Amino acid sequence: EARDGWLLVRYDGRRGWVRPGPPEPLFDRPRATTPHSVSEPPTLLLDGPVFPAGRGRELLADRWRIRSDVTDEALLERVRAAVGQAPGRFETWWELPARAASGDVVLLFSRDEDARRLDRLACGRIRNGVVTASVVPGDPDATVRRVLHQVGHLYAVALLGSSIPPWLEEGLADSFAAIGEKGA
Repeated sequence: EARDGWLLVRYDGRRGWVRPGPPEPLFDRPRATTPHSVSEPPTLLLDGPVFPAGRGRELLADRWRIRSDVTDEALLERVRAAVGQAPGRFETWWELPARAASGDVVLLFSRDEDARRLDRLACGRIRNGVVTASVVPGDPDATVRRVLHQVGHLYAVALLGSSIPPWLEEGLADSFAAIGEKGA
C-alpha cells in the first residue's frame, strides 16, 4: 500500500511506513537536509487553533506533552501511563546508557479526519517537535500503540538527531511502540 509518498512494509509480523529509495548510511556523510525540516515558524502548530475552542487539554507523560481533544478519561489515562513508562522499558531493553532528552508534543485527535487535516502523511512526520495521532474508534489498545509509535519517532530523533535516516527512525518507532505496549 502506498500513501502520500510512503510505502507500508511488513516484516516478521510487524508493519511500518517508510519512504521508498535505497538505504542511507548512518554515519558516512551528513545529510544536506533532514526529513524534519520545515519552513513554518517553530510555534505554528502549538500556538494556532489546533483544537476547537474549549476542546483541547494537555497531559504530561514523562518528557512529552500530549495535547488532545479526546474526552474519554480512561483512554487518556492509559495513553499517558503507556507513554510515561515506555522510555524506561525501551532503554532497559536496548541497554541504553543515557536517556534521550525531549519536551516534544503529541497531538492526539478524537477524529482521524481532524488529524489528517493537520498532517496528511500517514506516519512519522515530525514538524518542529510535534507528531499527530488519532484515536482508533472502539480499539483502545490500537490507540495506545498508535500513540506509542508516534512518540517513538520523537524519541528516535531526540536520541540520534534530526539527520537520522528514515528507515532507522521508523524501525526505532516501531520497536519503541512494541516494547512500550507490553506494559500498557
